[in-house]
Amino acid sequence: MKIFNLFFPVLGWLYIFQLLDYDRNRFIFWITRHWSKRKLERKNRLKFTPKVCILLFLSIFLFLAYVFYPSYNLLLSSLDDLLKLSMLVLFILLNLQIFFIFIWLASFALSPLEKIVLLIYIQKARTKLSRFKQLKIIGITGSYGKTSTKEILAQILATEFKVLKTPENYNTPLGIAKTILNQLNADHQIFIVELAAHKKGDIRYLCDLVKPQIGILTGITEQHLERFGSLQKIAETKSELAYSLPKNGLMLINLDDSHLRKIKFRVESEIRGYSLKNKSDFQALNLEVGERGSAFAVSPGGEVMRFTTHLLGSHNVLNCLPALYLGLALGISFRKLASALSAIKPLPHRLQIIDSSPNVTVIDDAYSSNPQGFKAALEVLRNFSGKRKILITPGMVELGDQEQKIHGEVGRLAGQICDLIVLVGKNRRTRAFKEGLQHSNFDLLNLREAISLDDAQKILPHITKKDDVILFENDLPDQY
Repeated sequence: MKIFNLFFPVLGWLYIFQLLDYDRNRFIFWITRHWSKRKLERKNRLKFTPKVCILLFLSIFLFLAYVFYPSYNLLLSSLDDLLKLSMLVLFILLNLQIFFIFIWLASFALSPLEKIVLLIYIQKARTKLSRFKQLKIIGITGSYGKTSTKEILAQILATEFKVLKTPENYNTPLGIAKTILNQLNADHQIFIVELAAHKKGDIRYLCDLVKPQIGILTGITEQHLERFGSLQKIAETKSELAYSLPKNGLMLINLDDSHLRKIKFRVESEIRGYSLKNKSDFQALNLEVGERGSAFAVSPGGEVMRFTTHLLGSHNVLNCLPALYLGLALGISFRKLASALSAIKPLPHRLQIIDSSPNVTVIDDAYSSNPQGFKAALEVLRNFSGKRKILITPGMVELGDQEQKIHGEVGRLAGQICDLIVLVGKNRRTRAFKEGLQHSNFDLLNLREAISLDDAQKILPHITKKDDVILFENDLPDQY
């Protein structure tokens, strides 16, 4: 298989293209940085969707058209047959190393048809959605926490209502349209939509499709800074949700986020804030954070309500607040809310505790990472008092020119909390993280460096002891 990938990297490149949501610019950017990369630590497989099959056959056709004339002339030449065959094989193998060009060209050629198909899906979804006059639609966006907030909200509201939520990462125009067309029915009373953005205007476009009456803005951070270019553009893009709500709409905003506190929303819809630390309309009080969950209270209208959750970390309590606020606003009783919240389990790979043995606790936070989430995970690790704390991480991605600065900051914090650290990969991210460790007076004798996650896991048996706690923070997708 290694030999196959070395000489025929086509499927690997298609896999990367699929992971990058078929974004041609990001694909070429990846190629310029990883052209020679052949070994991918595949966490998934290439899905042979109709689009992938069309791209594959079209790129092969373009490739064959490109190599046909030189190959034909070579075969007609007077050279020895064995030499001609050897040269032909070498010529094809060499050109296969630039096959990504033909994938890019195939995607470019397919683009007009894709746009037509998308417009058809969007129009059908918009028409269907317009028939559900009584449907309450809630849009959620932000740089972090939106998926967790969506899942918590869906489980809480489901105690009283028939709820549909966009599944997994169906947060793009096509994904949302498919959810509407394939899953929405007359029984649904609430539709919760996660809204993703790759550029300015994306949130407004999605809101034009689903027309939410309620919005939740979870926060702004440097996540995807590489795509947007600045925090200002990220904030402006995410804030499009607030400006898309109707006059009688409701916008919930995380007031613990310093970037959101600075924004002056000039909208006609009602705006309410929620927080852990700052005065707001819905604030968590008497917060207690432990190794296996948290307890807190809220006091809407002066009545104190006490809640418990198995979700780890104070940031997850923050994710619970808009869900509880809306639950109360929609008439769900305190008893049902408390019961529903206490029953919620962590999402897979999002601060999920895995007791891998009677003596070692593993915290799996490998799904993805951003500056806020990384720091929150380290604070969760800090809560395990009296135990050795081990961190395994490759760092974070898509931080643009802030990459080294942010990794230095997180490295300093990790150095104050962790007893042992395993850095995965040798690159700018891990070098900056290591520099941050040095500024925290972390003993570098307790630092290990691994080439890959597999190598890091091989190191673990040699460094773990009874009662250790291990945090896996981020498991980079194959494209990184």
